[in-house]
Amino acid sequence: MKKLLAIMLTLTLSITSNALCNGIDIKSIETLDLETAQKIALAESPTIEAARVRVLQAKEKVSQAWSTFWPSINVDGSATQLRLSDDDREAQLASARIFDPTANVDDPEQYYKTSITATWVLFNGFERIFTQAGAKHSQSSFRESKNEAKRLILKSVDSAFNNAQLARENIRIAEADKKYNTRLMNEAKAAYEEGAGSLSTVLNFEVLVNSAESVLIKAKRDFEIAVYGLAALMALPGSILPEGVTLAKLDIDAPVAVEAIELDFLIDYAKKHRPDAQQVEYLLKQAESGLGASWSVFYPTLALTGQYSGSRDNSPSFRQDNFGDSVALSLSYNIFAGGYNMSKVREARRVVLETRANLKNTYITIESEVREALARLEQAREQLTLQRQNTALVKKMRDLVELEYKVGQGSYVSLNEAQRNLIRAESSLVTAFVSLLSAKSGLSTTTAEILTKFK
Repeated sequence: MKKLLAIMLTLTLSITSNALCNGIDIKSIETLDLETAQKIALAESPTIEAARVRVLQAKEKVSQAWSTFWPSINVDGSATQLRLSDDDREAQLASARIFDPTANVDDPEQYYKTSITATWVLFNGFERIFTQAGAKHSQSSFRESKNEAKRLILKSVDSAFNNAQLARENIRIAEADKKYNTRLMNEAKAAYEEGAGSLSTVLNFEVLVNSAESVLIKAKRDFEIAVYGLAALMALPGSILPEGVTLAKLDIDAPVAVEAIELDFLIDYAKKHRPDAQQVEYLLKQAESGLGASWSVFYPTLALTGQYSGSRDNSPSFRQDNFGDSVALSLSYNIFAGGYNMSKVREARRVVLETRANLKNTYITIESEVREALARLEQAREQLTLQRQNTALVKKMRDLVELEYKVGQGSYVSLNEAQRNLIRAESSLVTAFVSLLSAKSGLSTTTAEILTKFK
C-alpha cells in the first residue's frame, strides 16, 4: 500500500511539474498565444534538458583540465603476511644459528608499509594549457548546441501553432459555408412547398450543405491533429491541451508590420549570432588547441616527487624511527616512438582543416537560408495584399449573384460557382495571412534574432 501511494505521489508531482512550466500554470491559461507556447516548450523540452546536462558535463571537463596544474598526492599502505615453506624455514634457521645457536625464525612473518607521495608536474610542453583551453572551447560549443536546440524548438512551435490556427480558420470557413447553404436550402424548400420553386433547387443546396459538412469534418480533424502536435512540442501530459485552454484568435484583417532590412545586414547578423555557426567556431578553436597539445610530446616532462614512507616487521604500530623521506626531480624526454608522435600532430592538423571546411559550409548554408527566408517574406507580403483585394472582389461578386438569383435573373448554378469562388478566396486569404506570420517569424528564427526574446 505504501509503495502504491509513493508511485501515485510521484506521478502527481510529475504532472504538477509539467503543468507549471517556467512559472506559467498552463491550467490557468484561457487563451494560449504563440509566445507563451514557446516559453512552455523551452521550459519543458527534454531536448533542452539533455543539452543543458551536456553543458554541465563539459563544465566538469574544464575542472578536470584545471586539476592537472596541481600536485597529485597519494597515500599508500600495505600489510603482508609471509609463510615460509619447511625447506626455506630450515635453511634460514640454519643460517641464523651460525652466529647465534639460540636464534629463531618467525614464521609466519608480517610486514607493514605506509607512505604518502606527492607528485607535481612542473612542465610538460604546454599540454595542460592547451588541454584546458580546449575544454573551455568544448564547453562553449555545447552551450551553443543548447541555444541551437532552443532555436529549432522555437521554429517548430511556431510552425505547429500556425498550422493549428490555419486549421481552425478552415473550420470557421467551412461552418460559414454550411450556414450559408443551409439558409439557401431552407429558403428553396419554403419556395418549393409554396409551389414557387423546383425540387432540383432544393436538392442542389442539400448537396452543398453535405459537401460543406464533409469539409468541416476534415477541418476539425486537421485542427485536432495540429493541436496534438503543438501540445507534444510543449511536452504537455498526454500531448493534449488542458480543458478550457484555447488558442489565440487569428485576426486576418490586422496589419502585419514588415520592416525593410538590408540583406547584407541580415546575413552578417546571422553569421555572428546563429548558434550553429558559433558552435562550429568553438569547435575550430578546440581543434586548434588539440593541435597545440599534440606538439607537447616533443618537449621534455619535468616532475617533482616527494615521498615520506615507513616500514616495520611484525607490528603495525609505527614509530618515528620507522620513517624516512625522499625528494626527486625527474626529467623524461621521448626521443623516438616509431613515428607515432608526428602522426598524432598530422591527425590534429587535419581535424583543424576539416573543422574550417565545416565552418565555411555552415556560413554558406546560413547565407542561403537567410536569402530564402527574406524572399519568402517578400512573397508572403505581396500575396497577402493581393488576396485581401481579391477576397473583397469575390465577396462583392457573390453578393451580386445572390441578389440576381433571388430576383429571378440568375440561376443557382451561377450562385454555386460564386460561393465556391468565395470559399476558395477566403481559404487563400487565411493561408496567405498565416504564411506571412510564418515567414516573418521564420526570418527571425533563421537569423537567430528570436533568441533575444527567450534568454
